[in-house]
Parts: sequence; structure tokens; C-alpha cells
Amino acid sequence: MGPRGRILAVTLLSCAILPLLASALLPVQLTYDIHGSDPNPDESNYVNTIINEHDLVDIPQSDGFFTSIEKEQVKSKNGRLRNKKERGSHKKKHKREKKHKKEKKHIKEHEPILEPETEIVEAKPVIVPEEPVKELVKPVVNEPAEPVQGGLRVGYYQKTCPQAENIVKEAMEDILNKNVKIGPSIVRLFFHDCFVTGCDASLLLDKTPSGEPVEKEAVQNGLNVKGYAEIQEIKTRLEAACPGIVSCADVLAFANREALNHTGVPRFDVVSGRRDRPVSLAKNVEANVPLPETPIQQIIQVFAKKGMNLEDLVLLIGAHSIGEAQCRNVADRFGNEEKRKEINPRYLDKLHVHIQCVDPNQTLPFDRLSHHHMDAAFYKQLLASETLLESDHNLMKEPNANALMKKYADDQDGWLAKFTQSIIKLGNIEVLTGDQGEIRKQCNAFN
Repeated sequence: MGPRGRILAVTLLSCAILPLLASALLPVQLTYDIHGSDPNPDESNYVNTIINEHDLVDIPQSDGFFTSIEKEQVKSKNGRLRNKKERGSHKKKHKREKKHKKEKKHIKEHEPILEPETEIVEAKPVIVPEEPVKELVKPVVNEPAEPVQGGLRVGYYQKTCPQAENIVKEAMEDILNKNVKIGPSIVRLFFHDCFVTGCDASLLLDKTPSGEPVEKEAVQNGLNVKGYAEIQEIKTRLEAACPGIVSCADVLAFANREALNHTGVPRFDVVSGRRDRPVSLAKNVEANVPLPETPIQQIIQVFAKKGMNLEDLVLLIGAHSIGEAQCRNVADRFGNEEKRKEINPRYLDKLHVHIQCVDPNQTLPFDRLSHHHMDAAFYKQLLASETLLESDHNLMKEPNANALMKKYADDQDGWLAKFTQSIIKLGNIEVLTGDQGEIRKQCNAFN
């Protein structure tokens, strides 16, 4: 090869080698600045410095044969670097996505199987045709609440006359301190009122709108029932504190509780909200209040009509352990030879009825051992045929009643607990509530 040929070959070789050397000397980090994805902030700052000093696009003109070619080759090489970087980036992204899918699949395969959630269906409003609203009687509770139309409950006067029950309690204490015998009279008054037309204070009226004889005048009541004046005394105190609020029927119910508590019955809650009946008729008494000589099966039927069973009858008869009976109600039994045969001779000897009952108004204690204290031992006297009233003796002879008397004779606490339940039951008989009846200003006169 001649000199000219060797020069040409060297020139061509230089054109091929020099661009490669130039591209090799350029920092690879330039591609980071181009794509803006440098993972290392410190390296990115260094690359930016290099780019500012070696701008690929605006390479300054320099003297020499290779300047323009170098620029083109650098651009081409830079493009190849960008394409290679982009392809690498896409491959990495593809790998990350593939790995992410595998992780999701693994999690899905190993996560617990959950029951599908129950679809919540929104309830549609139910349209009910309009009907007259019936008042509901709330159960008896010890917490005072708003008055309920048509029902009884404890604490009925909590807002209208909150001191009502305390007024009755204090008044009864004053009354009993003066005359302890009035306690059993109040208990009898309560029973005789409730068993005629319900617990409505009709027995307290001196007259009725029709002018007919009132309950007070019936044979079953008459001289046998007392306590009217004491109930009016309590009512007067209540009227001074809460005019026209507390009914006479509730006054009697509260007073009955205080009388029983005074004789040993544990204090119990009394429902209230009763109204007073403006009518009282003596003719209503005969079929509802038994006499001492009334046959026992008839007495049981009378109790059944009032919603009271045989056990209620036995329990309430236990109230005869307090109080007294007038001689006029027992003299005939003790004077009858046939009836005397059923009375324990020992009892006859101790009682001496023929001596004590010279005066028909004379009284004898029901329980000769403790007639001021409620005592289940009274049943022992009944079982021994030592009792004043013929009806009590006849009840003792009824087999089921006899078994109940034996049950309670030695169970003072059990009897008192059951007695209290029966007294509460008695106080709910045929009551007037809501807008029925009236609230009397005076217990012995209708408004």
C-alpha cells in the first residue's frame, strides 16, 4: 500500500475508533438526568454537575475534523443509551408487577374464608290504619313515673302531691297513738269497701244521689265497721296540702297499709290512682260481704267472683289475729248447744262468753293471746277449734283450707309475705281509674 493508501486507512480507522472512545469516556449517569429517575439523590446532584459542564446537545464548536461527526455520534449513542435504559426500566417494572401479582395470589390463597356479609335491607315503613288508641296499664314498679290514664301504680301522686303518702303515715301514727284499736277497724273497713263494688270508697258515703239506703246501713256493716271519722281526718290534712288531688279510695288504701304495718306486717308498696264512686247502695252489700253464719262454700264462691282463690281466703282470714268481735255476732253460736259441741271445751272455759256477753255491744278478742299483733299462730287456734267466728271454724273444716292453715301455722315470715300479696290483690278489685268516678272533697259526701 502506498503512502496515500496508508493515510486513508489511518483516517478511516480513526473515524471509527474515536467516537467509541468518546462515548466510553462520557458518564453513564447522564441517562439519569435525561429520564429523571435517579434512585440516589447524592449521585443525581453529581450527574447534574457533569451535564452542566458537558452538555450533549450544545457541545461547543472546536477546531478539527471530527467535531461535527462526534456530535452526531454522541447524539446517536445518547439515544441508544436512553432506549436501553427505558427497556431496562420496562423490564424492571414488568418484574415488579409480576412479583406483586404473585404476592396477591399468595395472600388470596392463604387468607381466611369469610362468610359473605348479609345484605342489609332497609325496612319499609308500615302503614297501620288509624284506630282508637287503647290505654295500657303499666306493671307496678317502685320508681315513680308520670300518671297513666286508666291504670294504677306506685308513686301515682309523685308530681301532683309528692307528700301524700307521708301525710297519711303521720296522720295514722297520731290516730293509733290515741286509740290502738282503730288499726284493725281500718283493715276491716278496707275489706268491706273493696268487696262490694270495688275499692272505690263507696262505703264512706253518708248518702247517695238516689236517696236510697247506703252501704253503711247494711247489716254486714252497721255497728260492725268503724274508722269513718279517722279516714275523713286524714282526707282533711291532704286537702290542706293538695286540694282535690288524692281520692278517698287511695286514702283508705294508704291507711290500711299503715294500720297493718303498725301490727307487725312489713311495710309494702301500695299502688294508687283509684277514683271515688259517687254512688253507694246497701242492697249491693248482701251478696258480696259474707256474714259469720254464711256457709263456707258460699263464701268461697263470693271470693272467686272477686278474683280471689281459696288460699287468698285463708291468708286474709289470718287478719282475724288482730281486732275484736262484738258479742252480738258470736253470742248465738256460743248459746247453741249443737254448735257448742264443735268448740273446744277448754276454750269455752277460758272465754266465759255467757258472762262477758251480757251486753251485746261488748267485744271479745279474735286472738285471746295477741290480738294487737298479726300472728300466724292464730291458725293453731283455728286448728284447735278455738275461734270466735263460726265462718272461721267452718273454713278450718274444709280439707284444702285446713292443709293451708297447717302450712302457715309455723311459718310467720312465709305467711306475712303471702298475706301481703293477697292484700295488694284485694286493693286492685274493680277499681275506678282515669276519668271514671270523681275525687271527693269530703269522703262522706259525693261532689
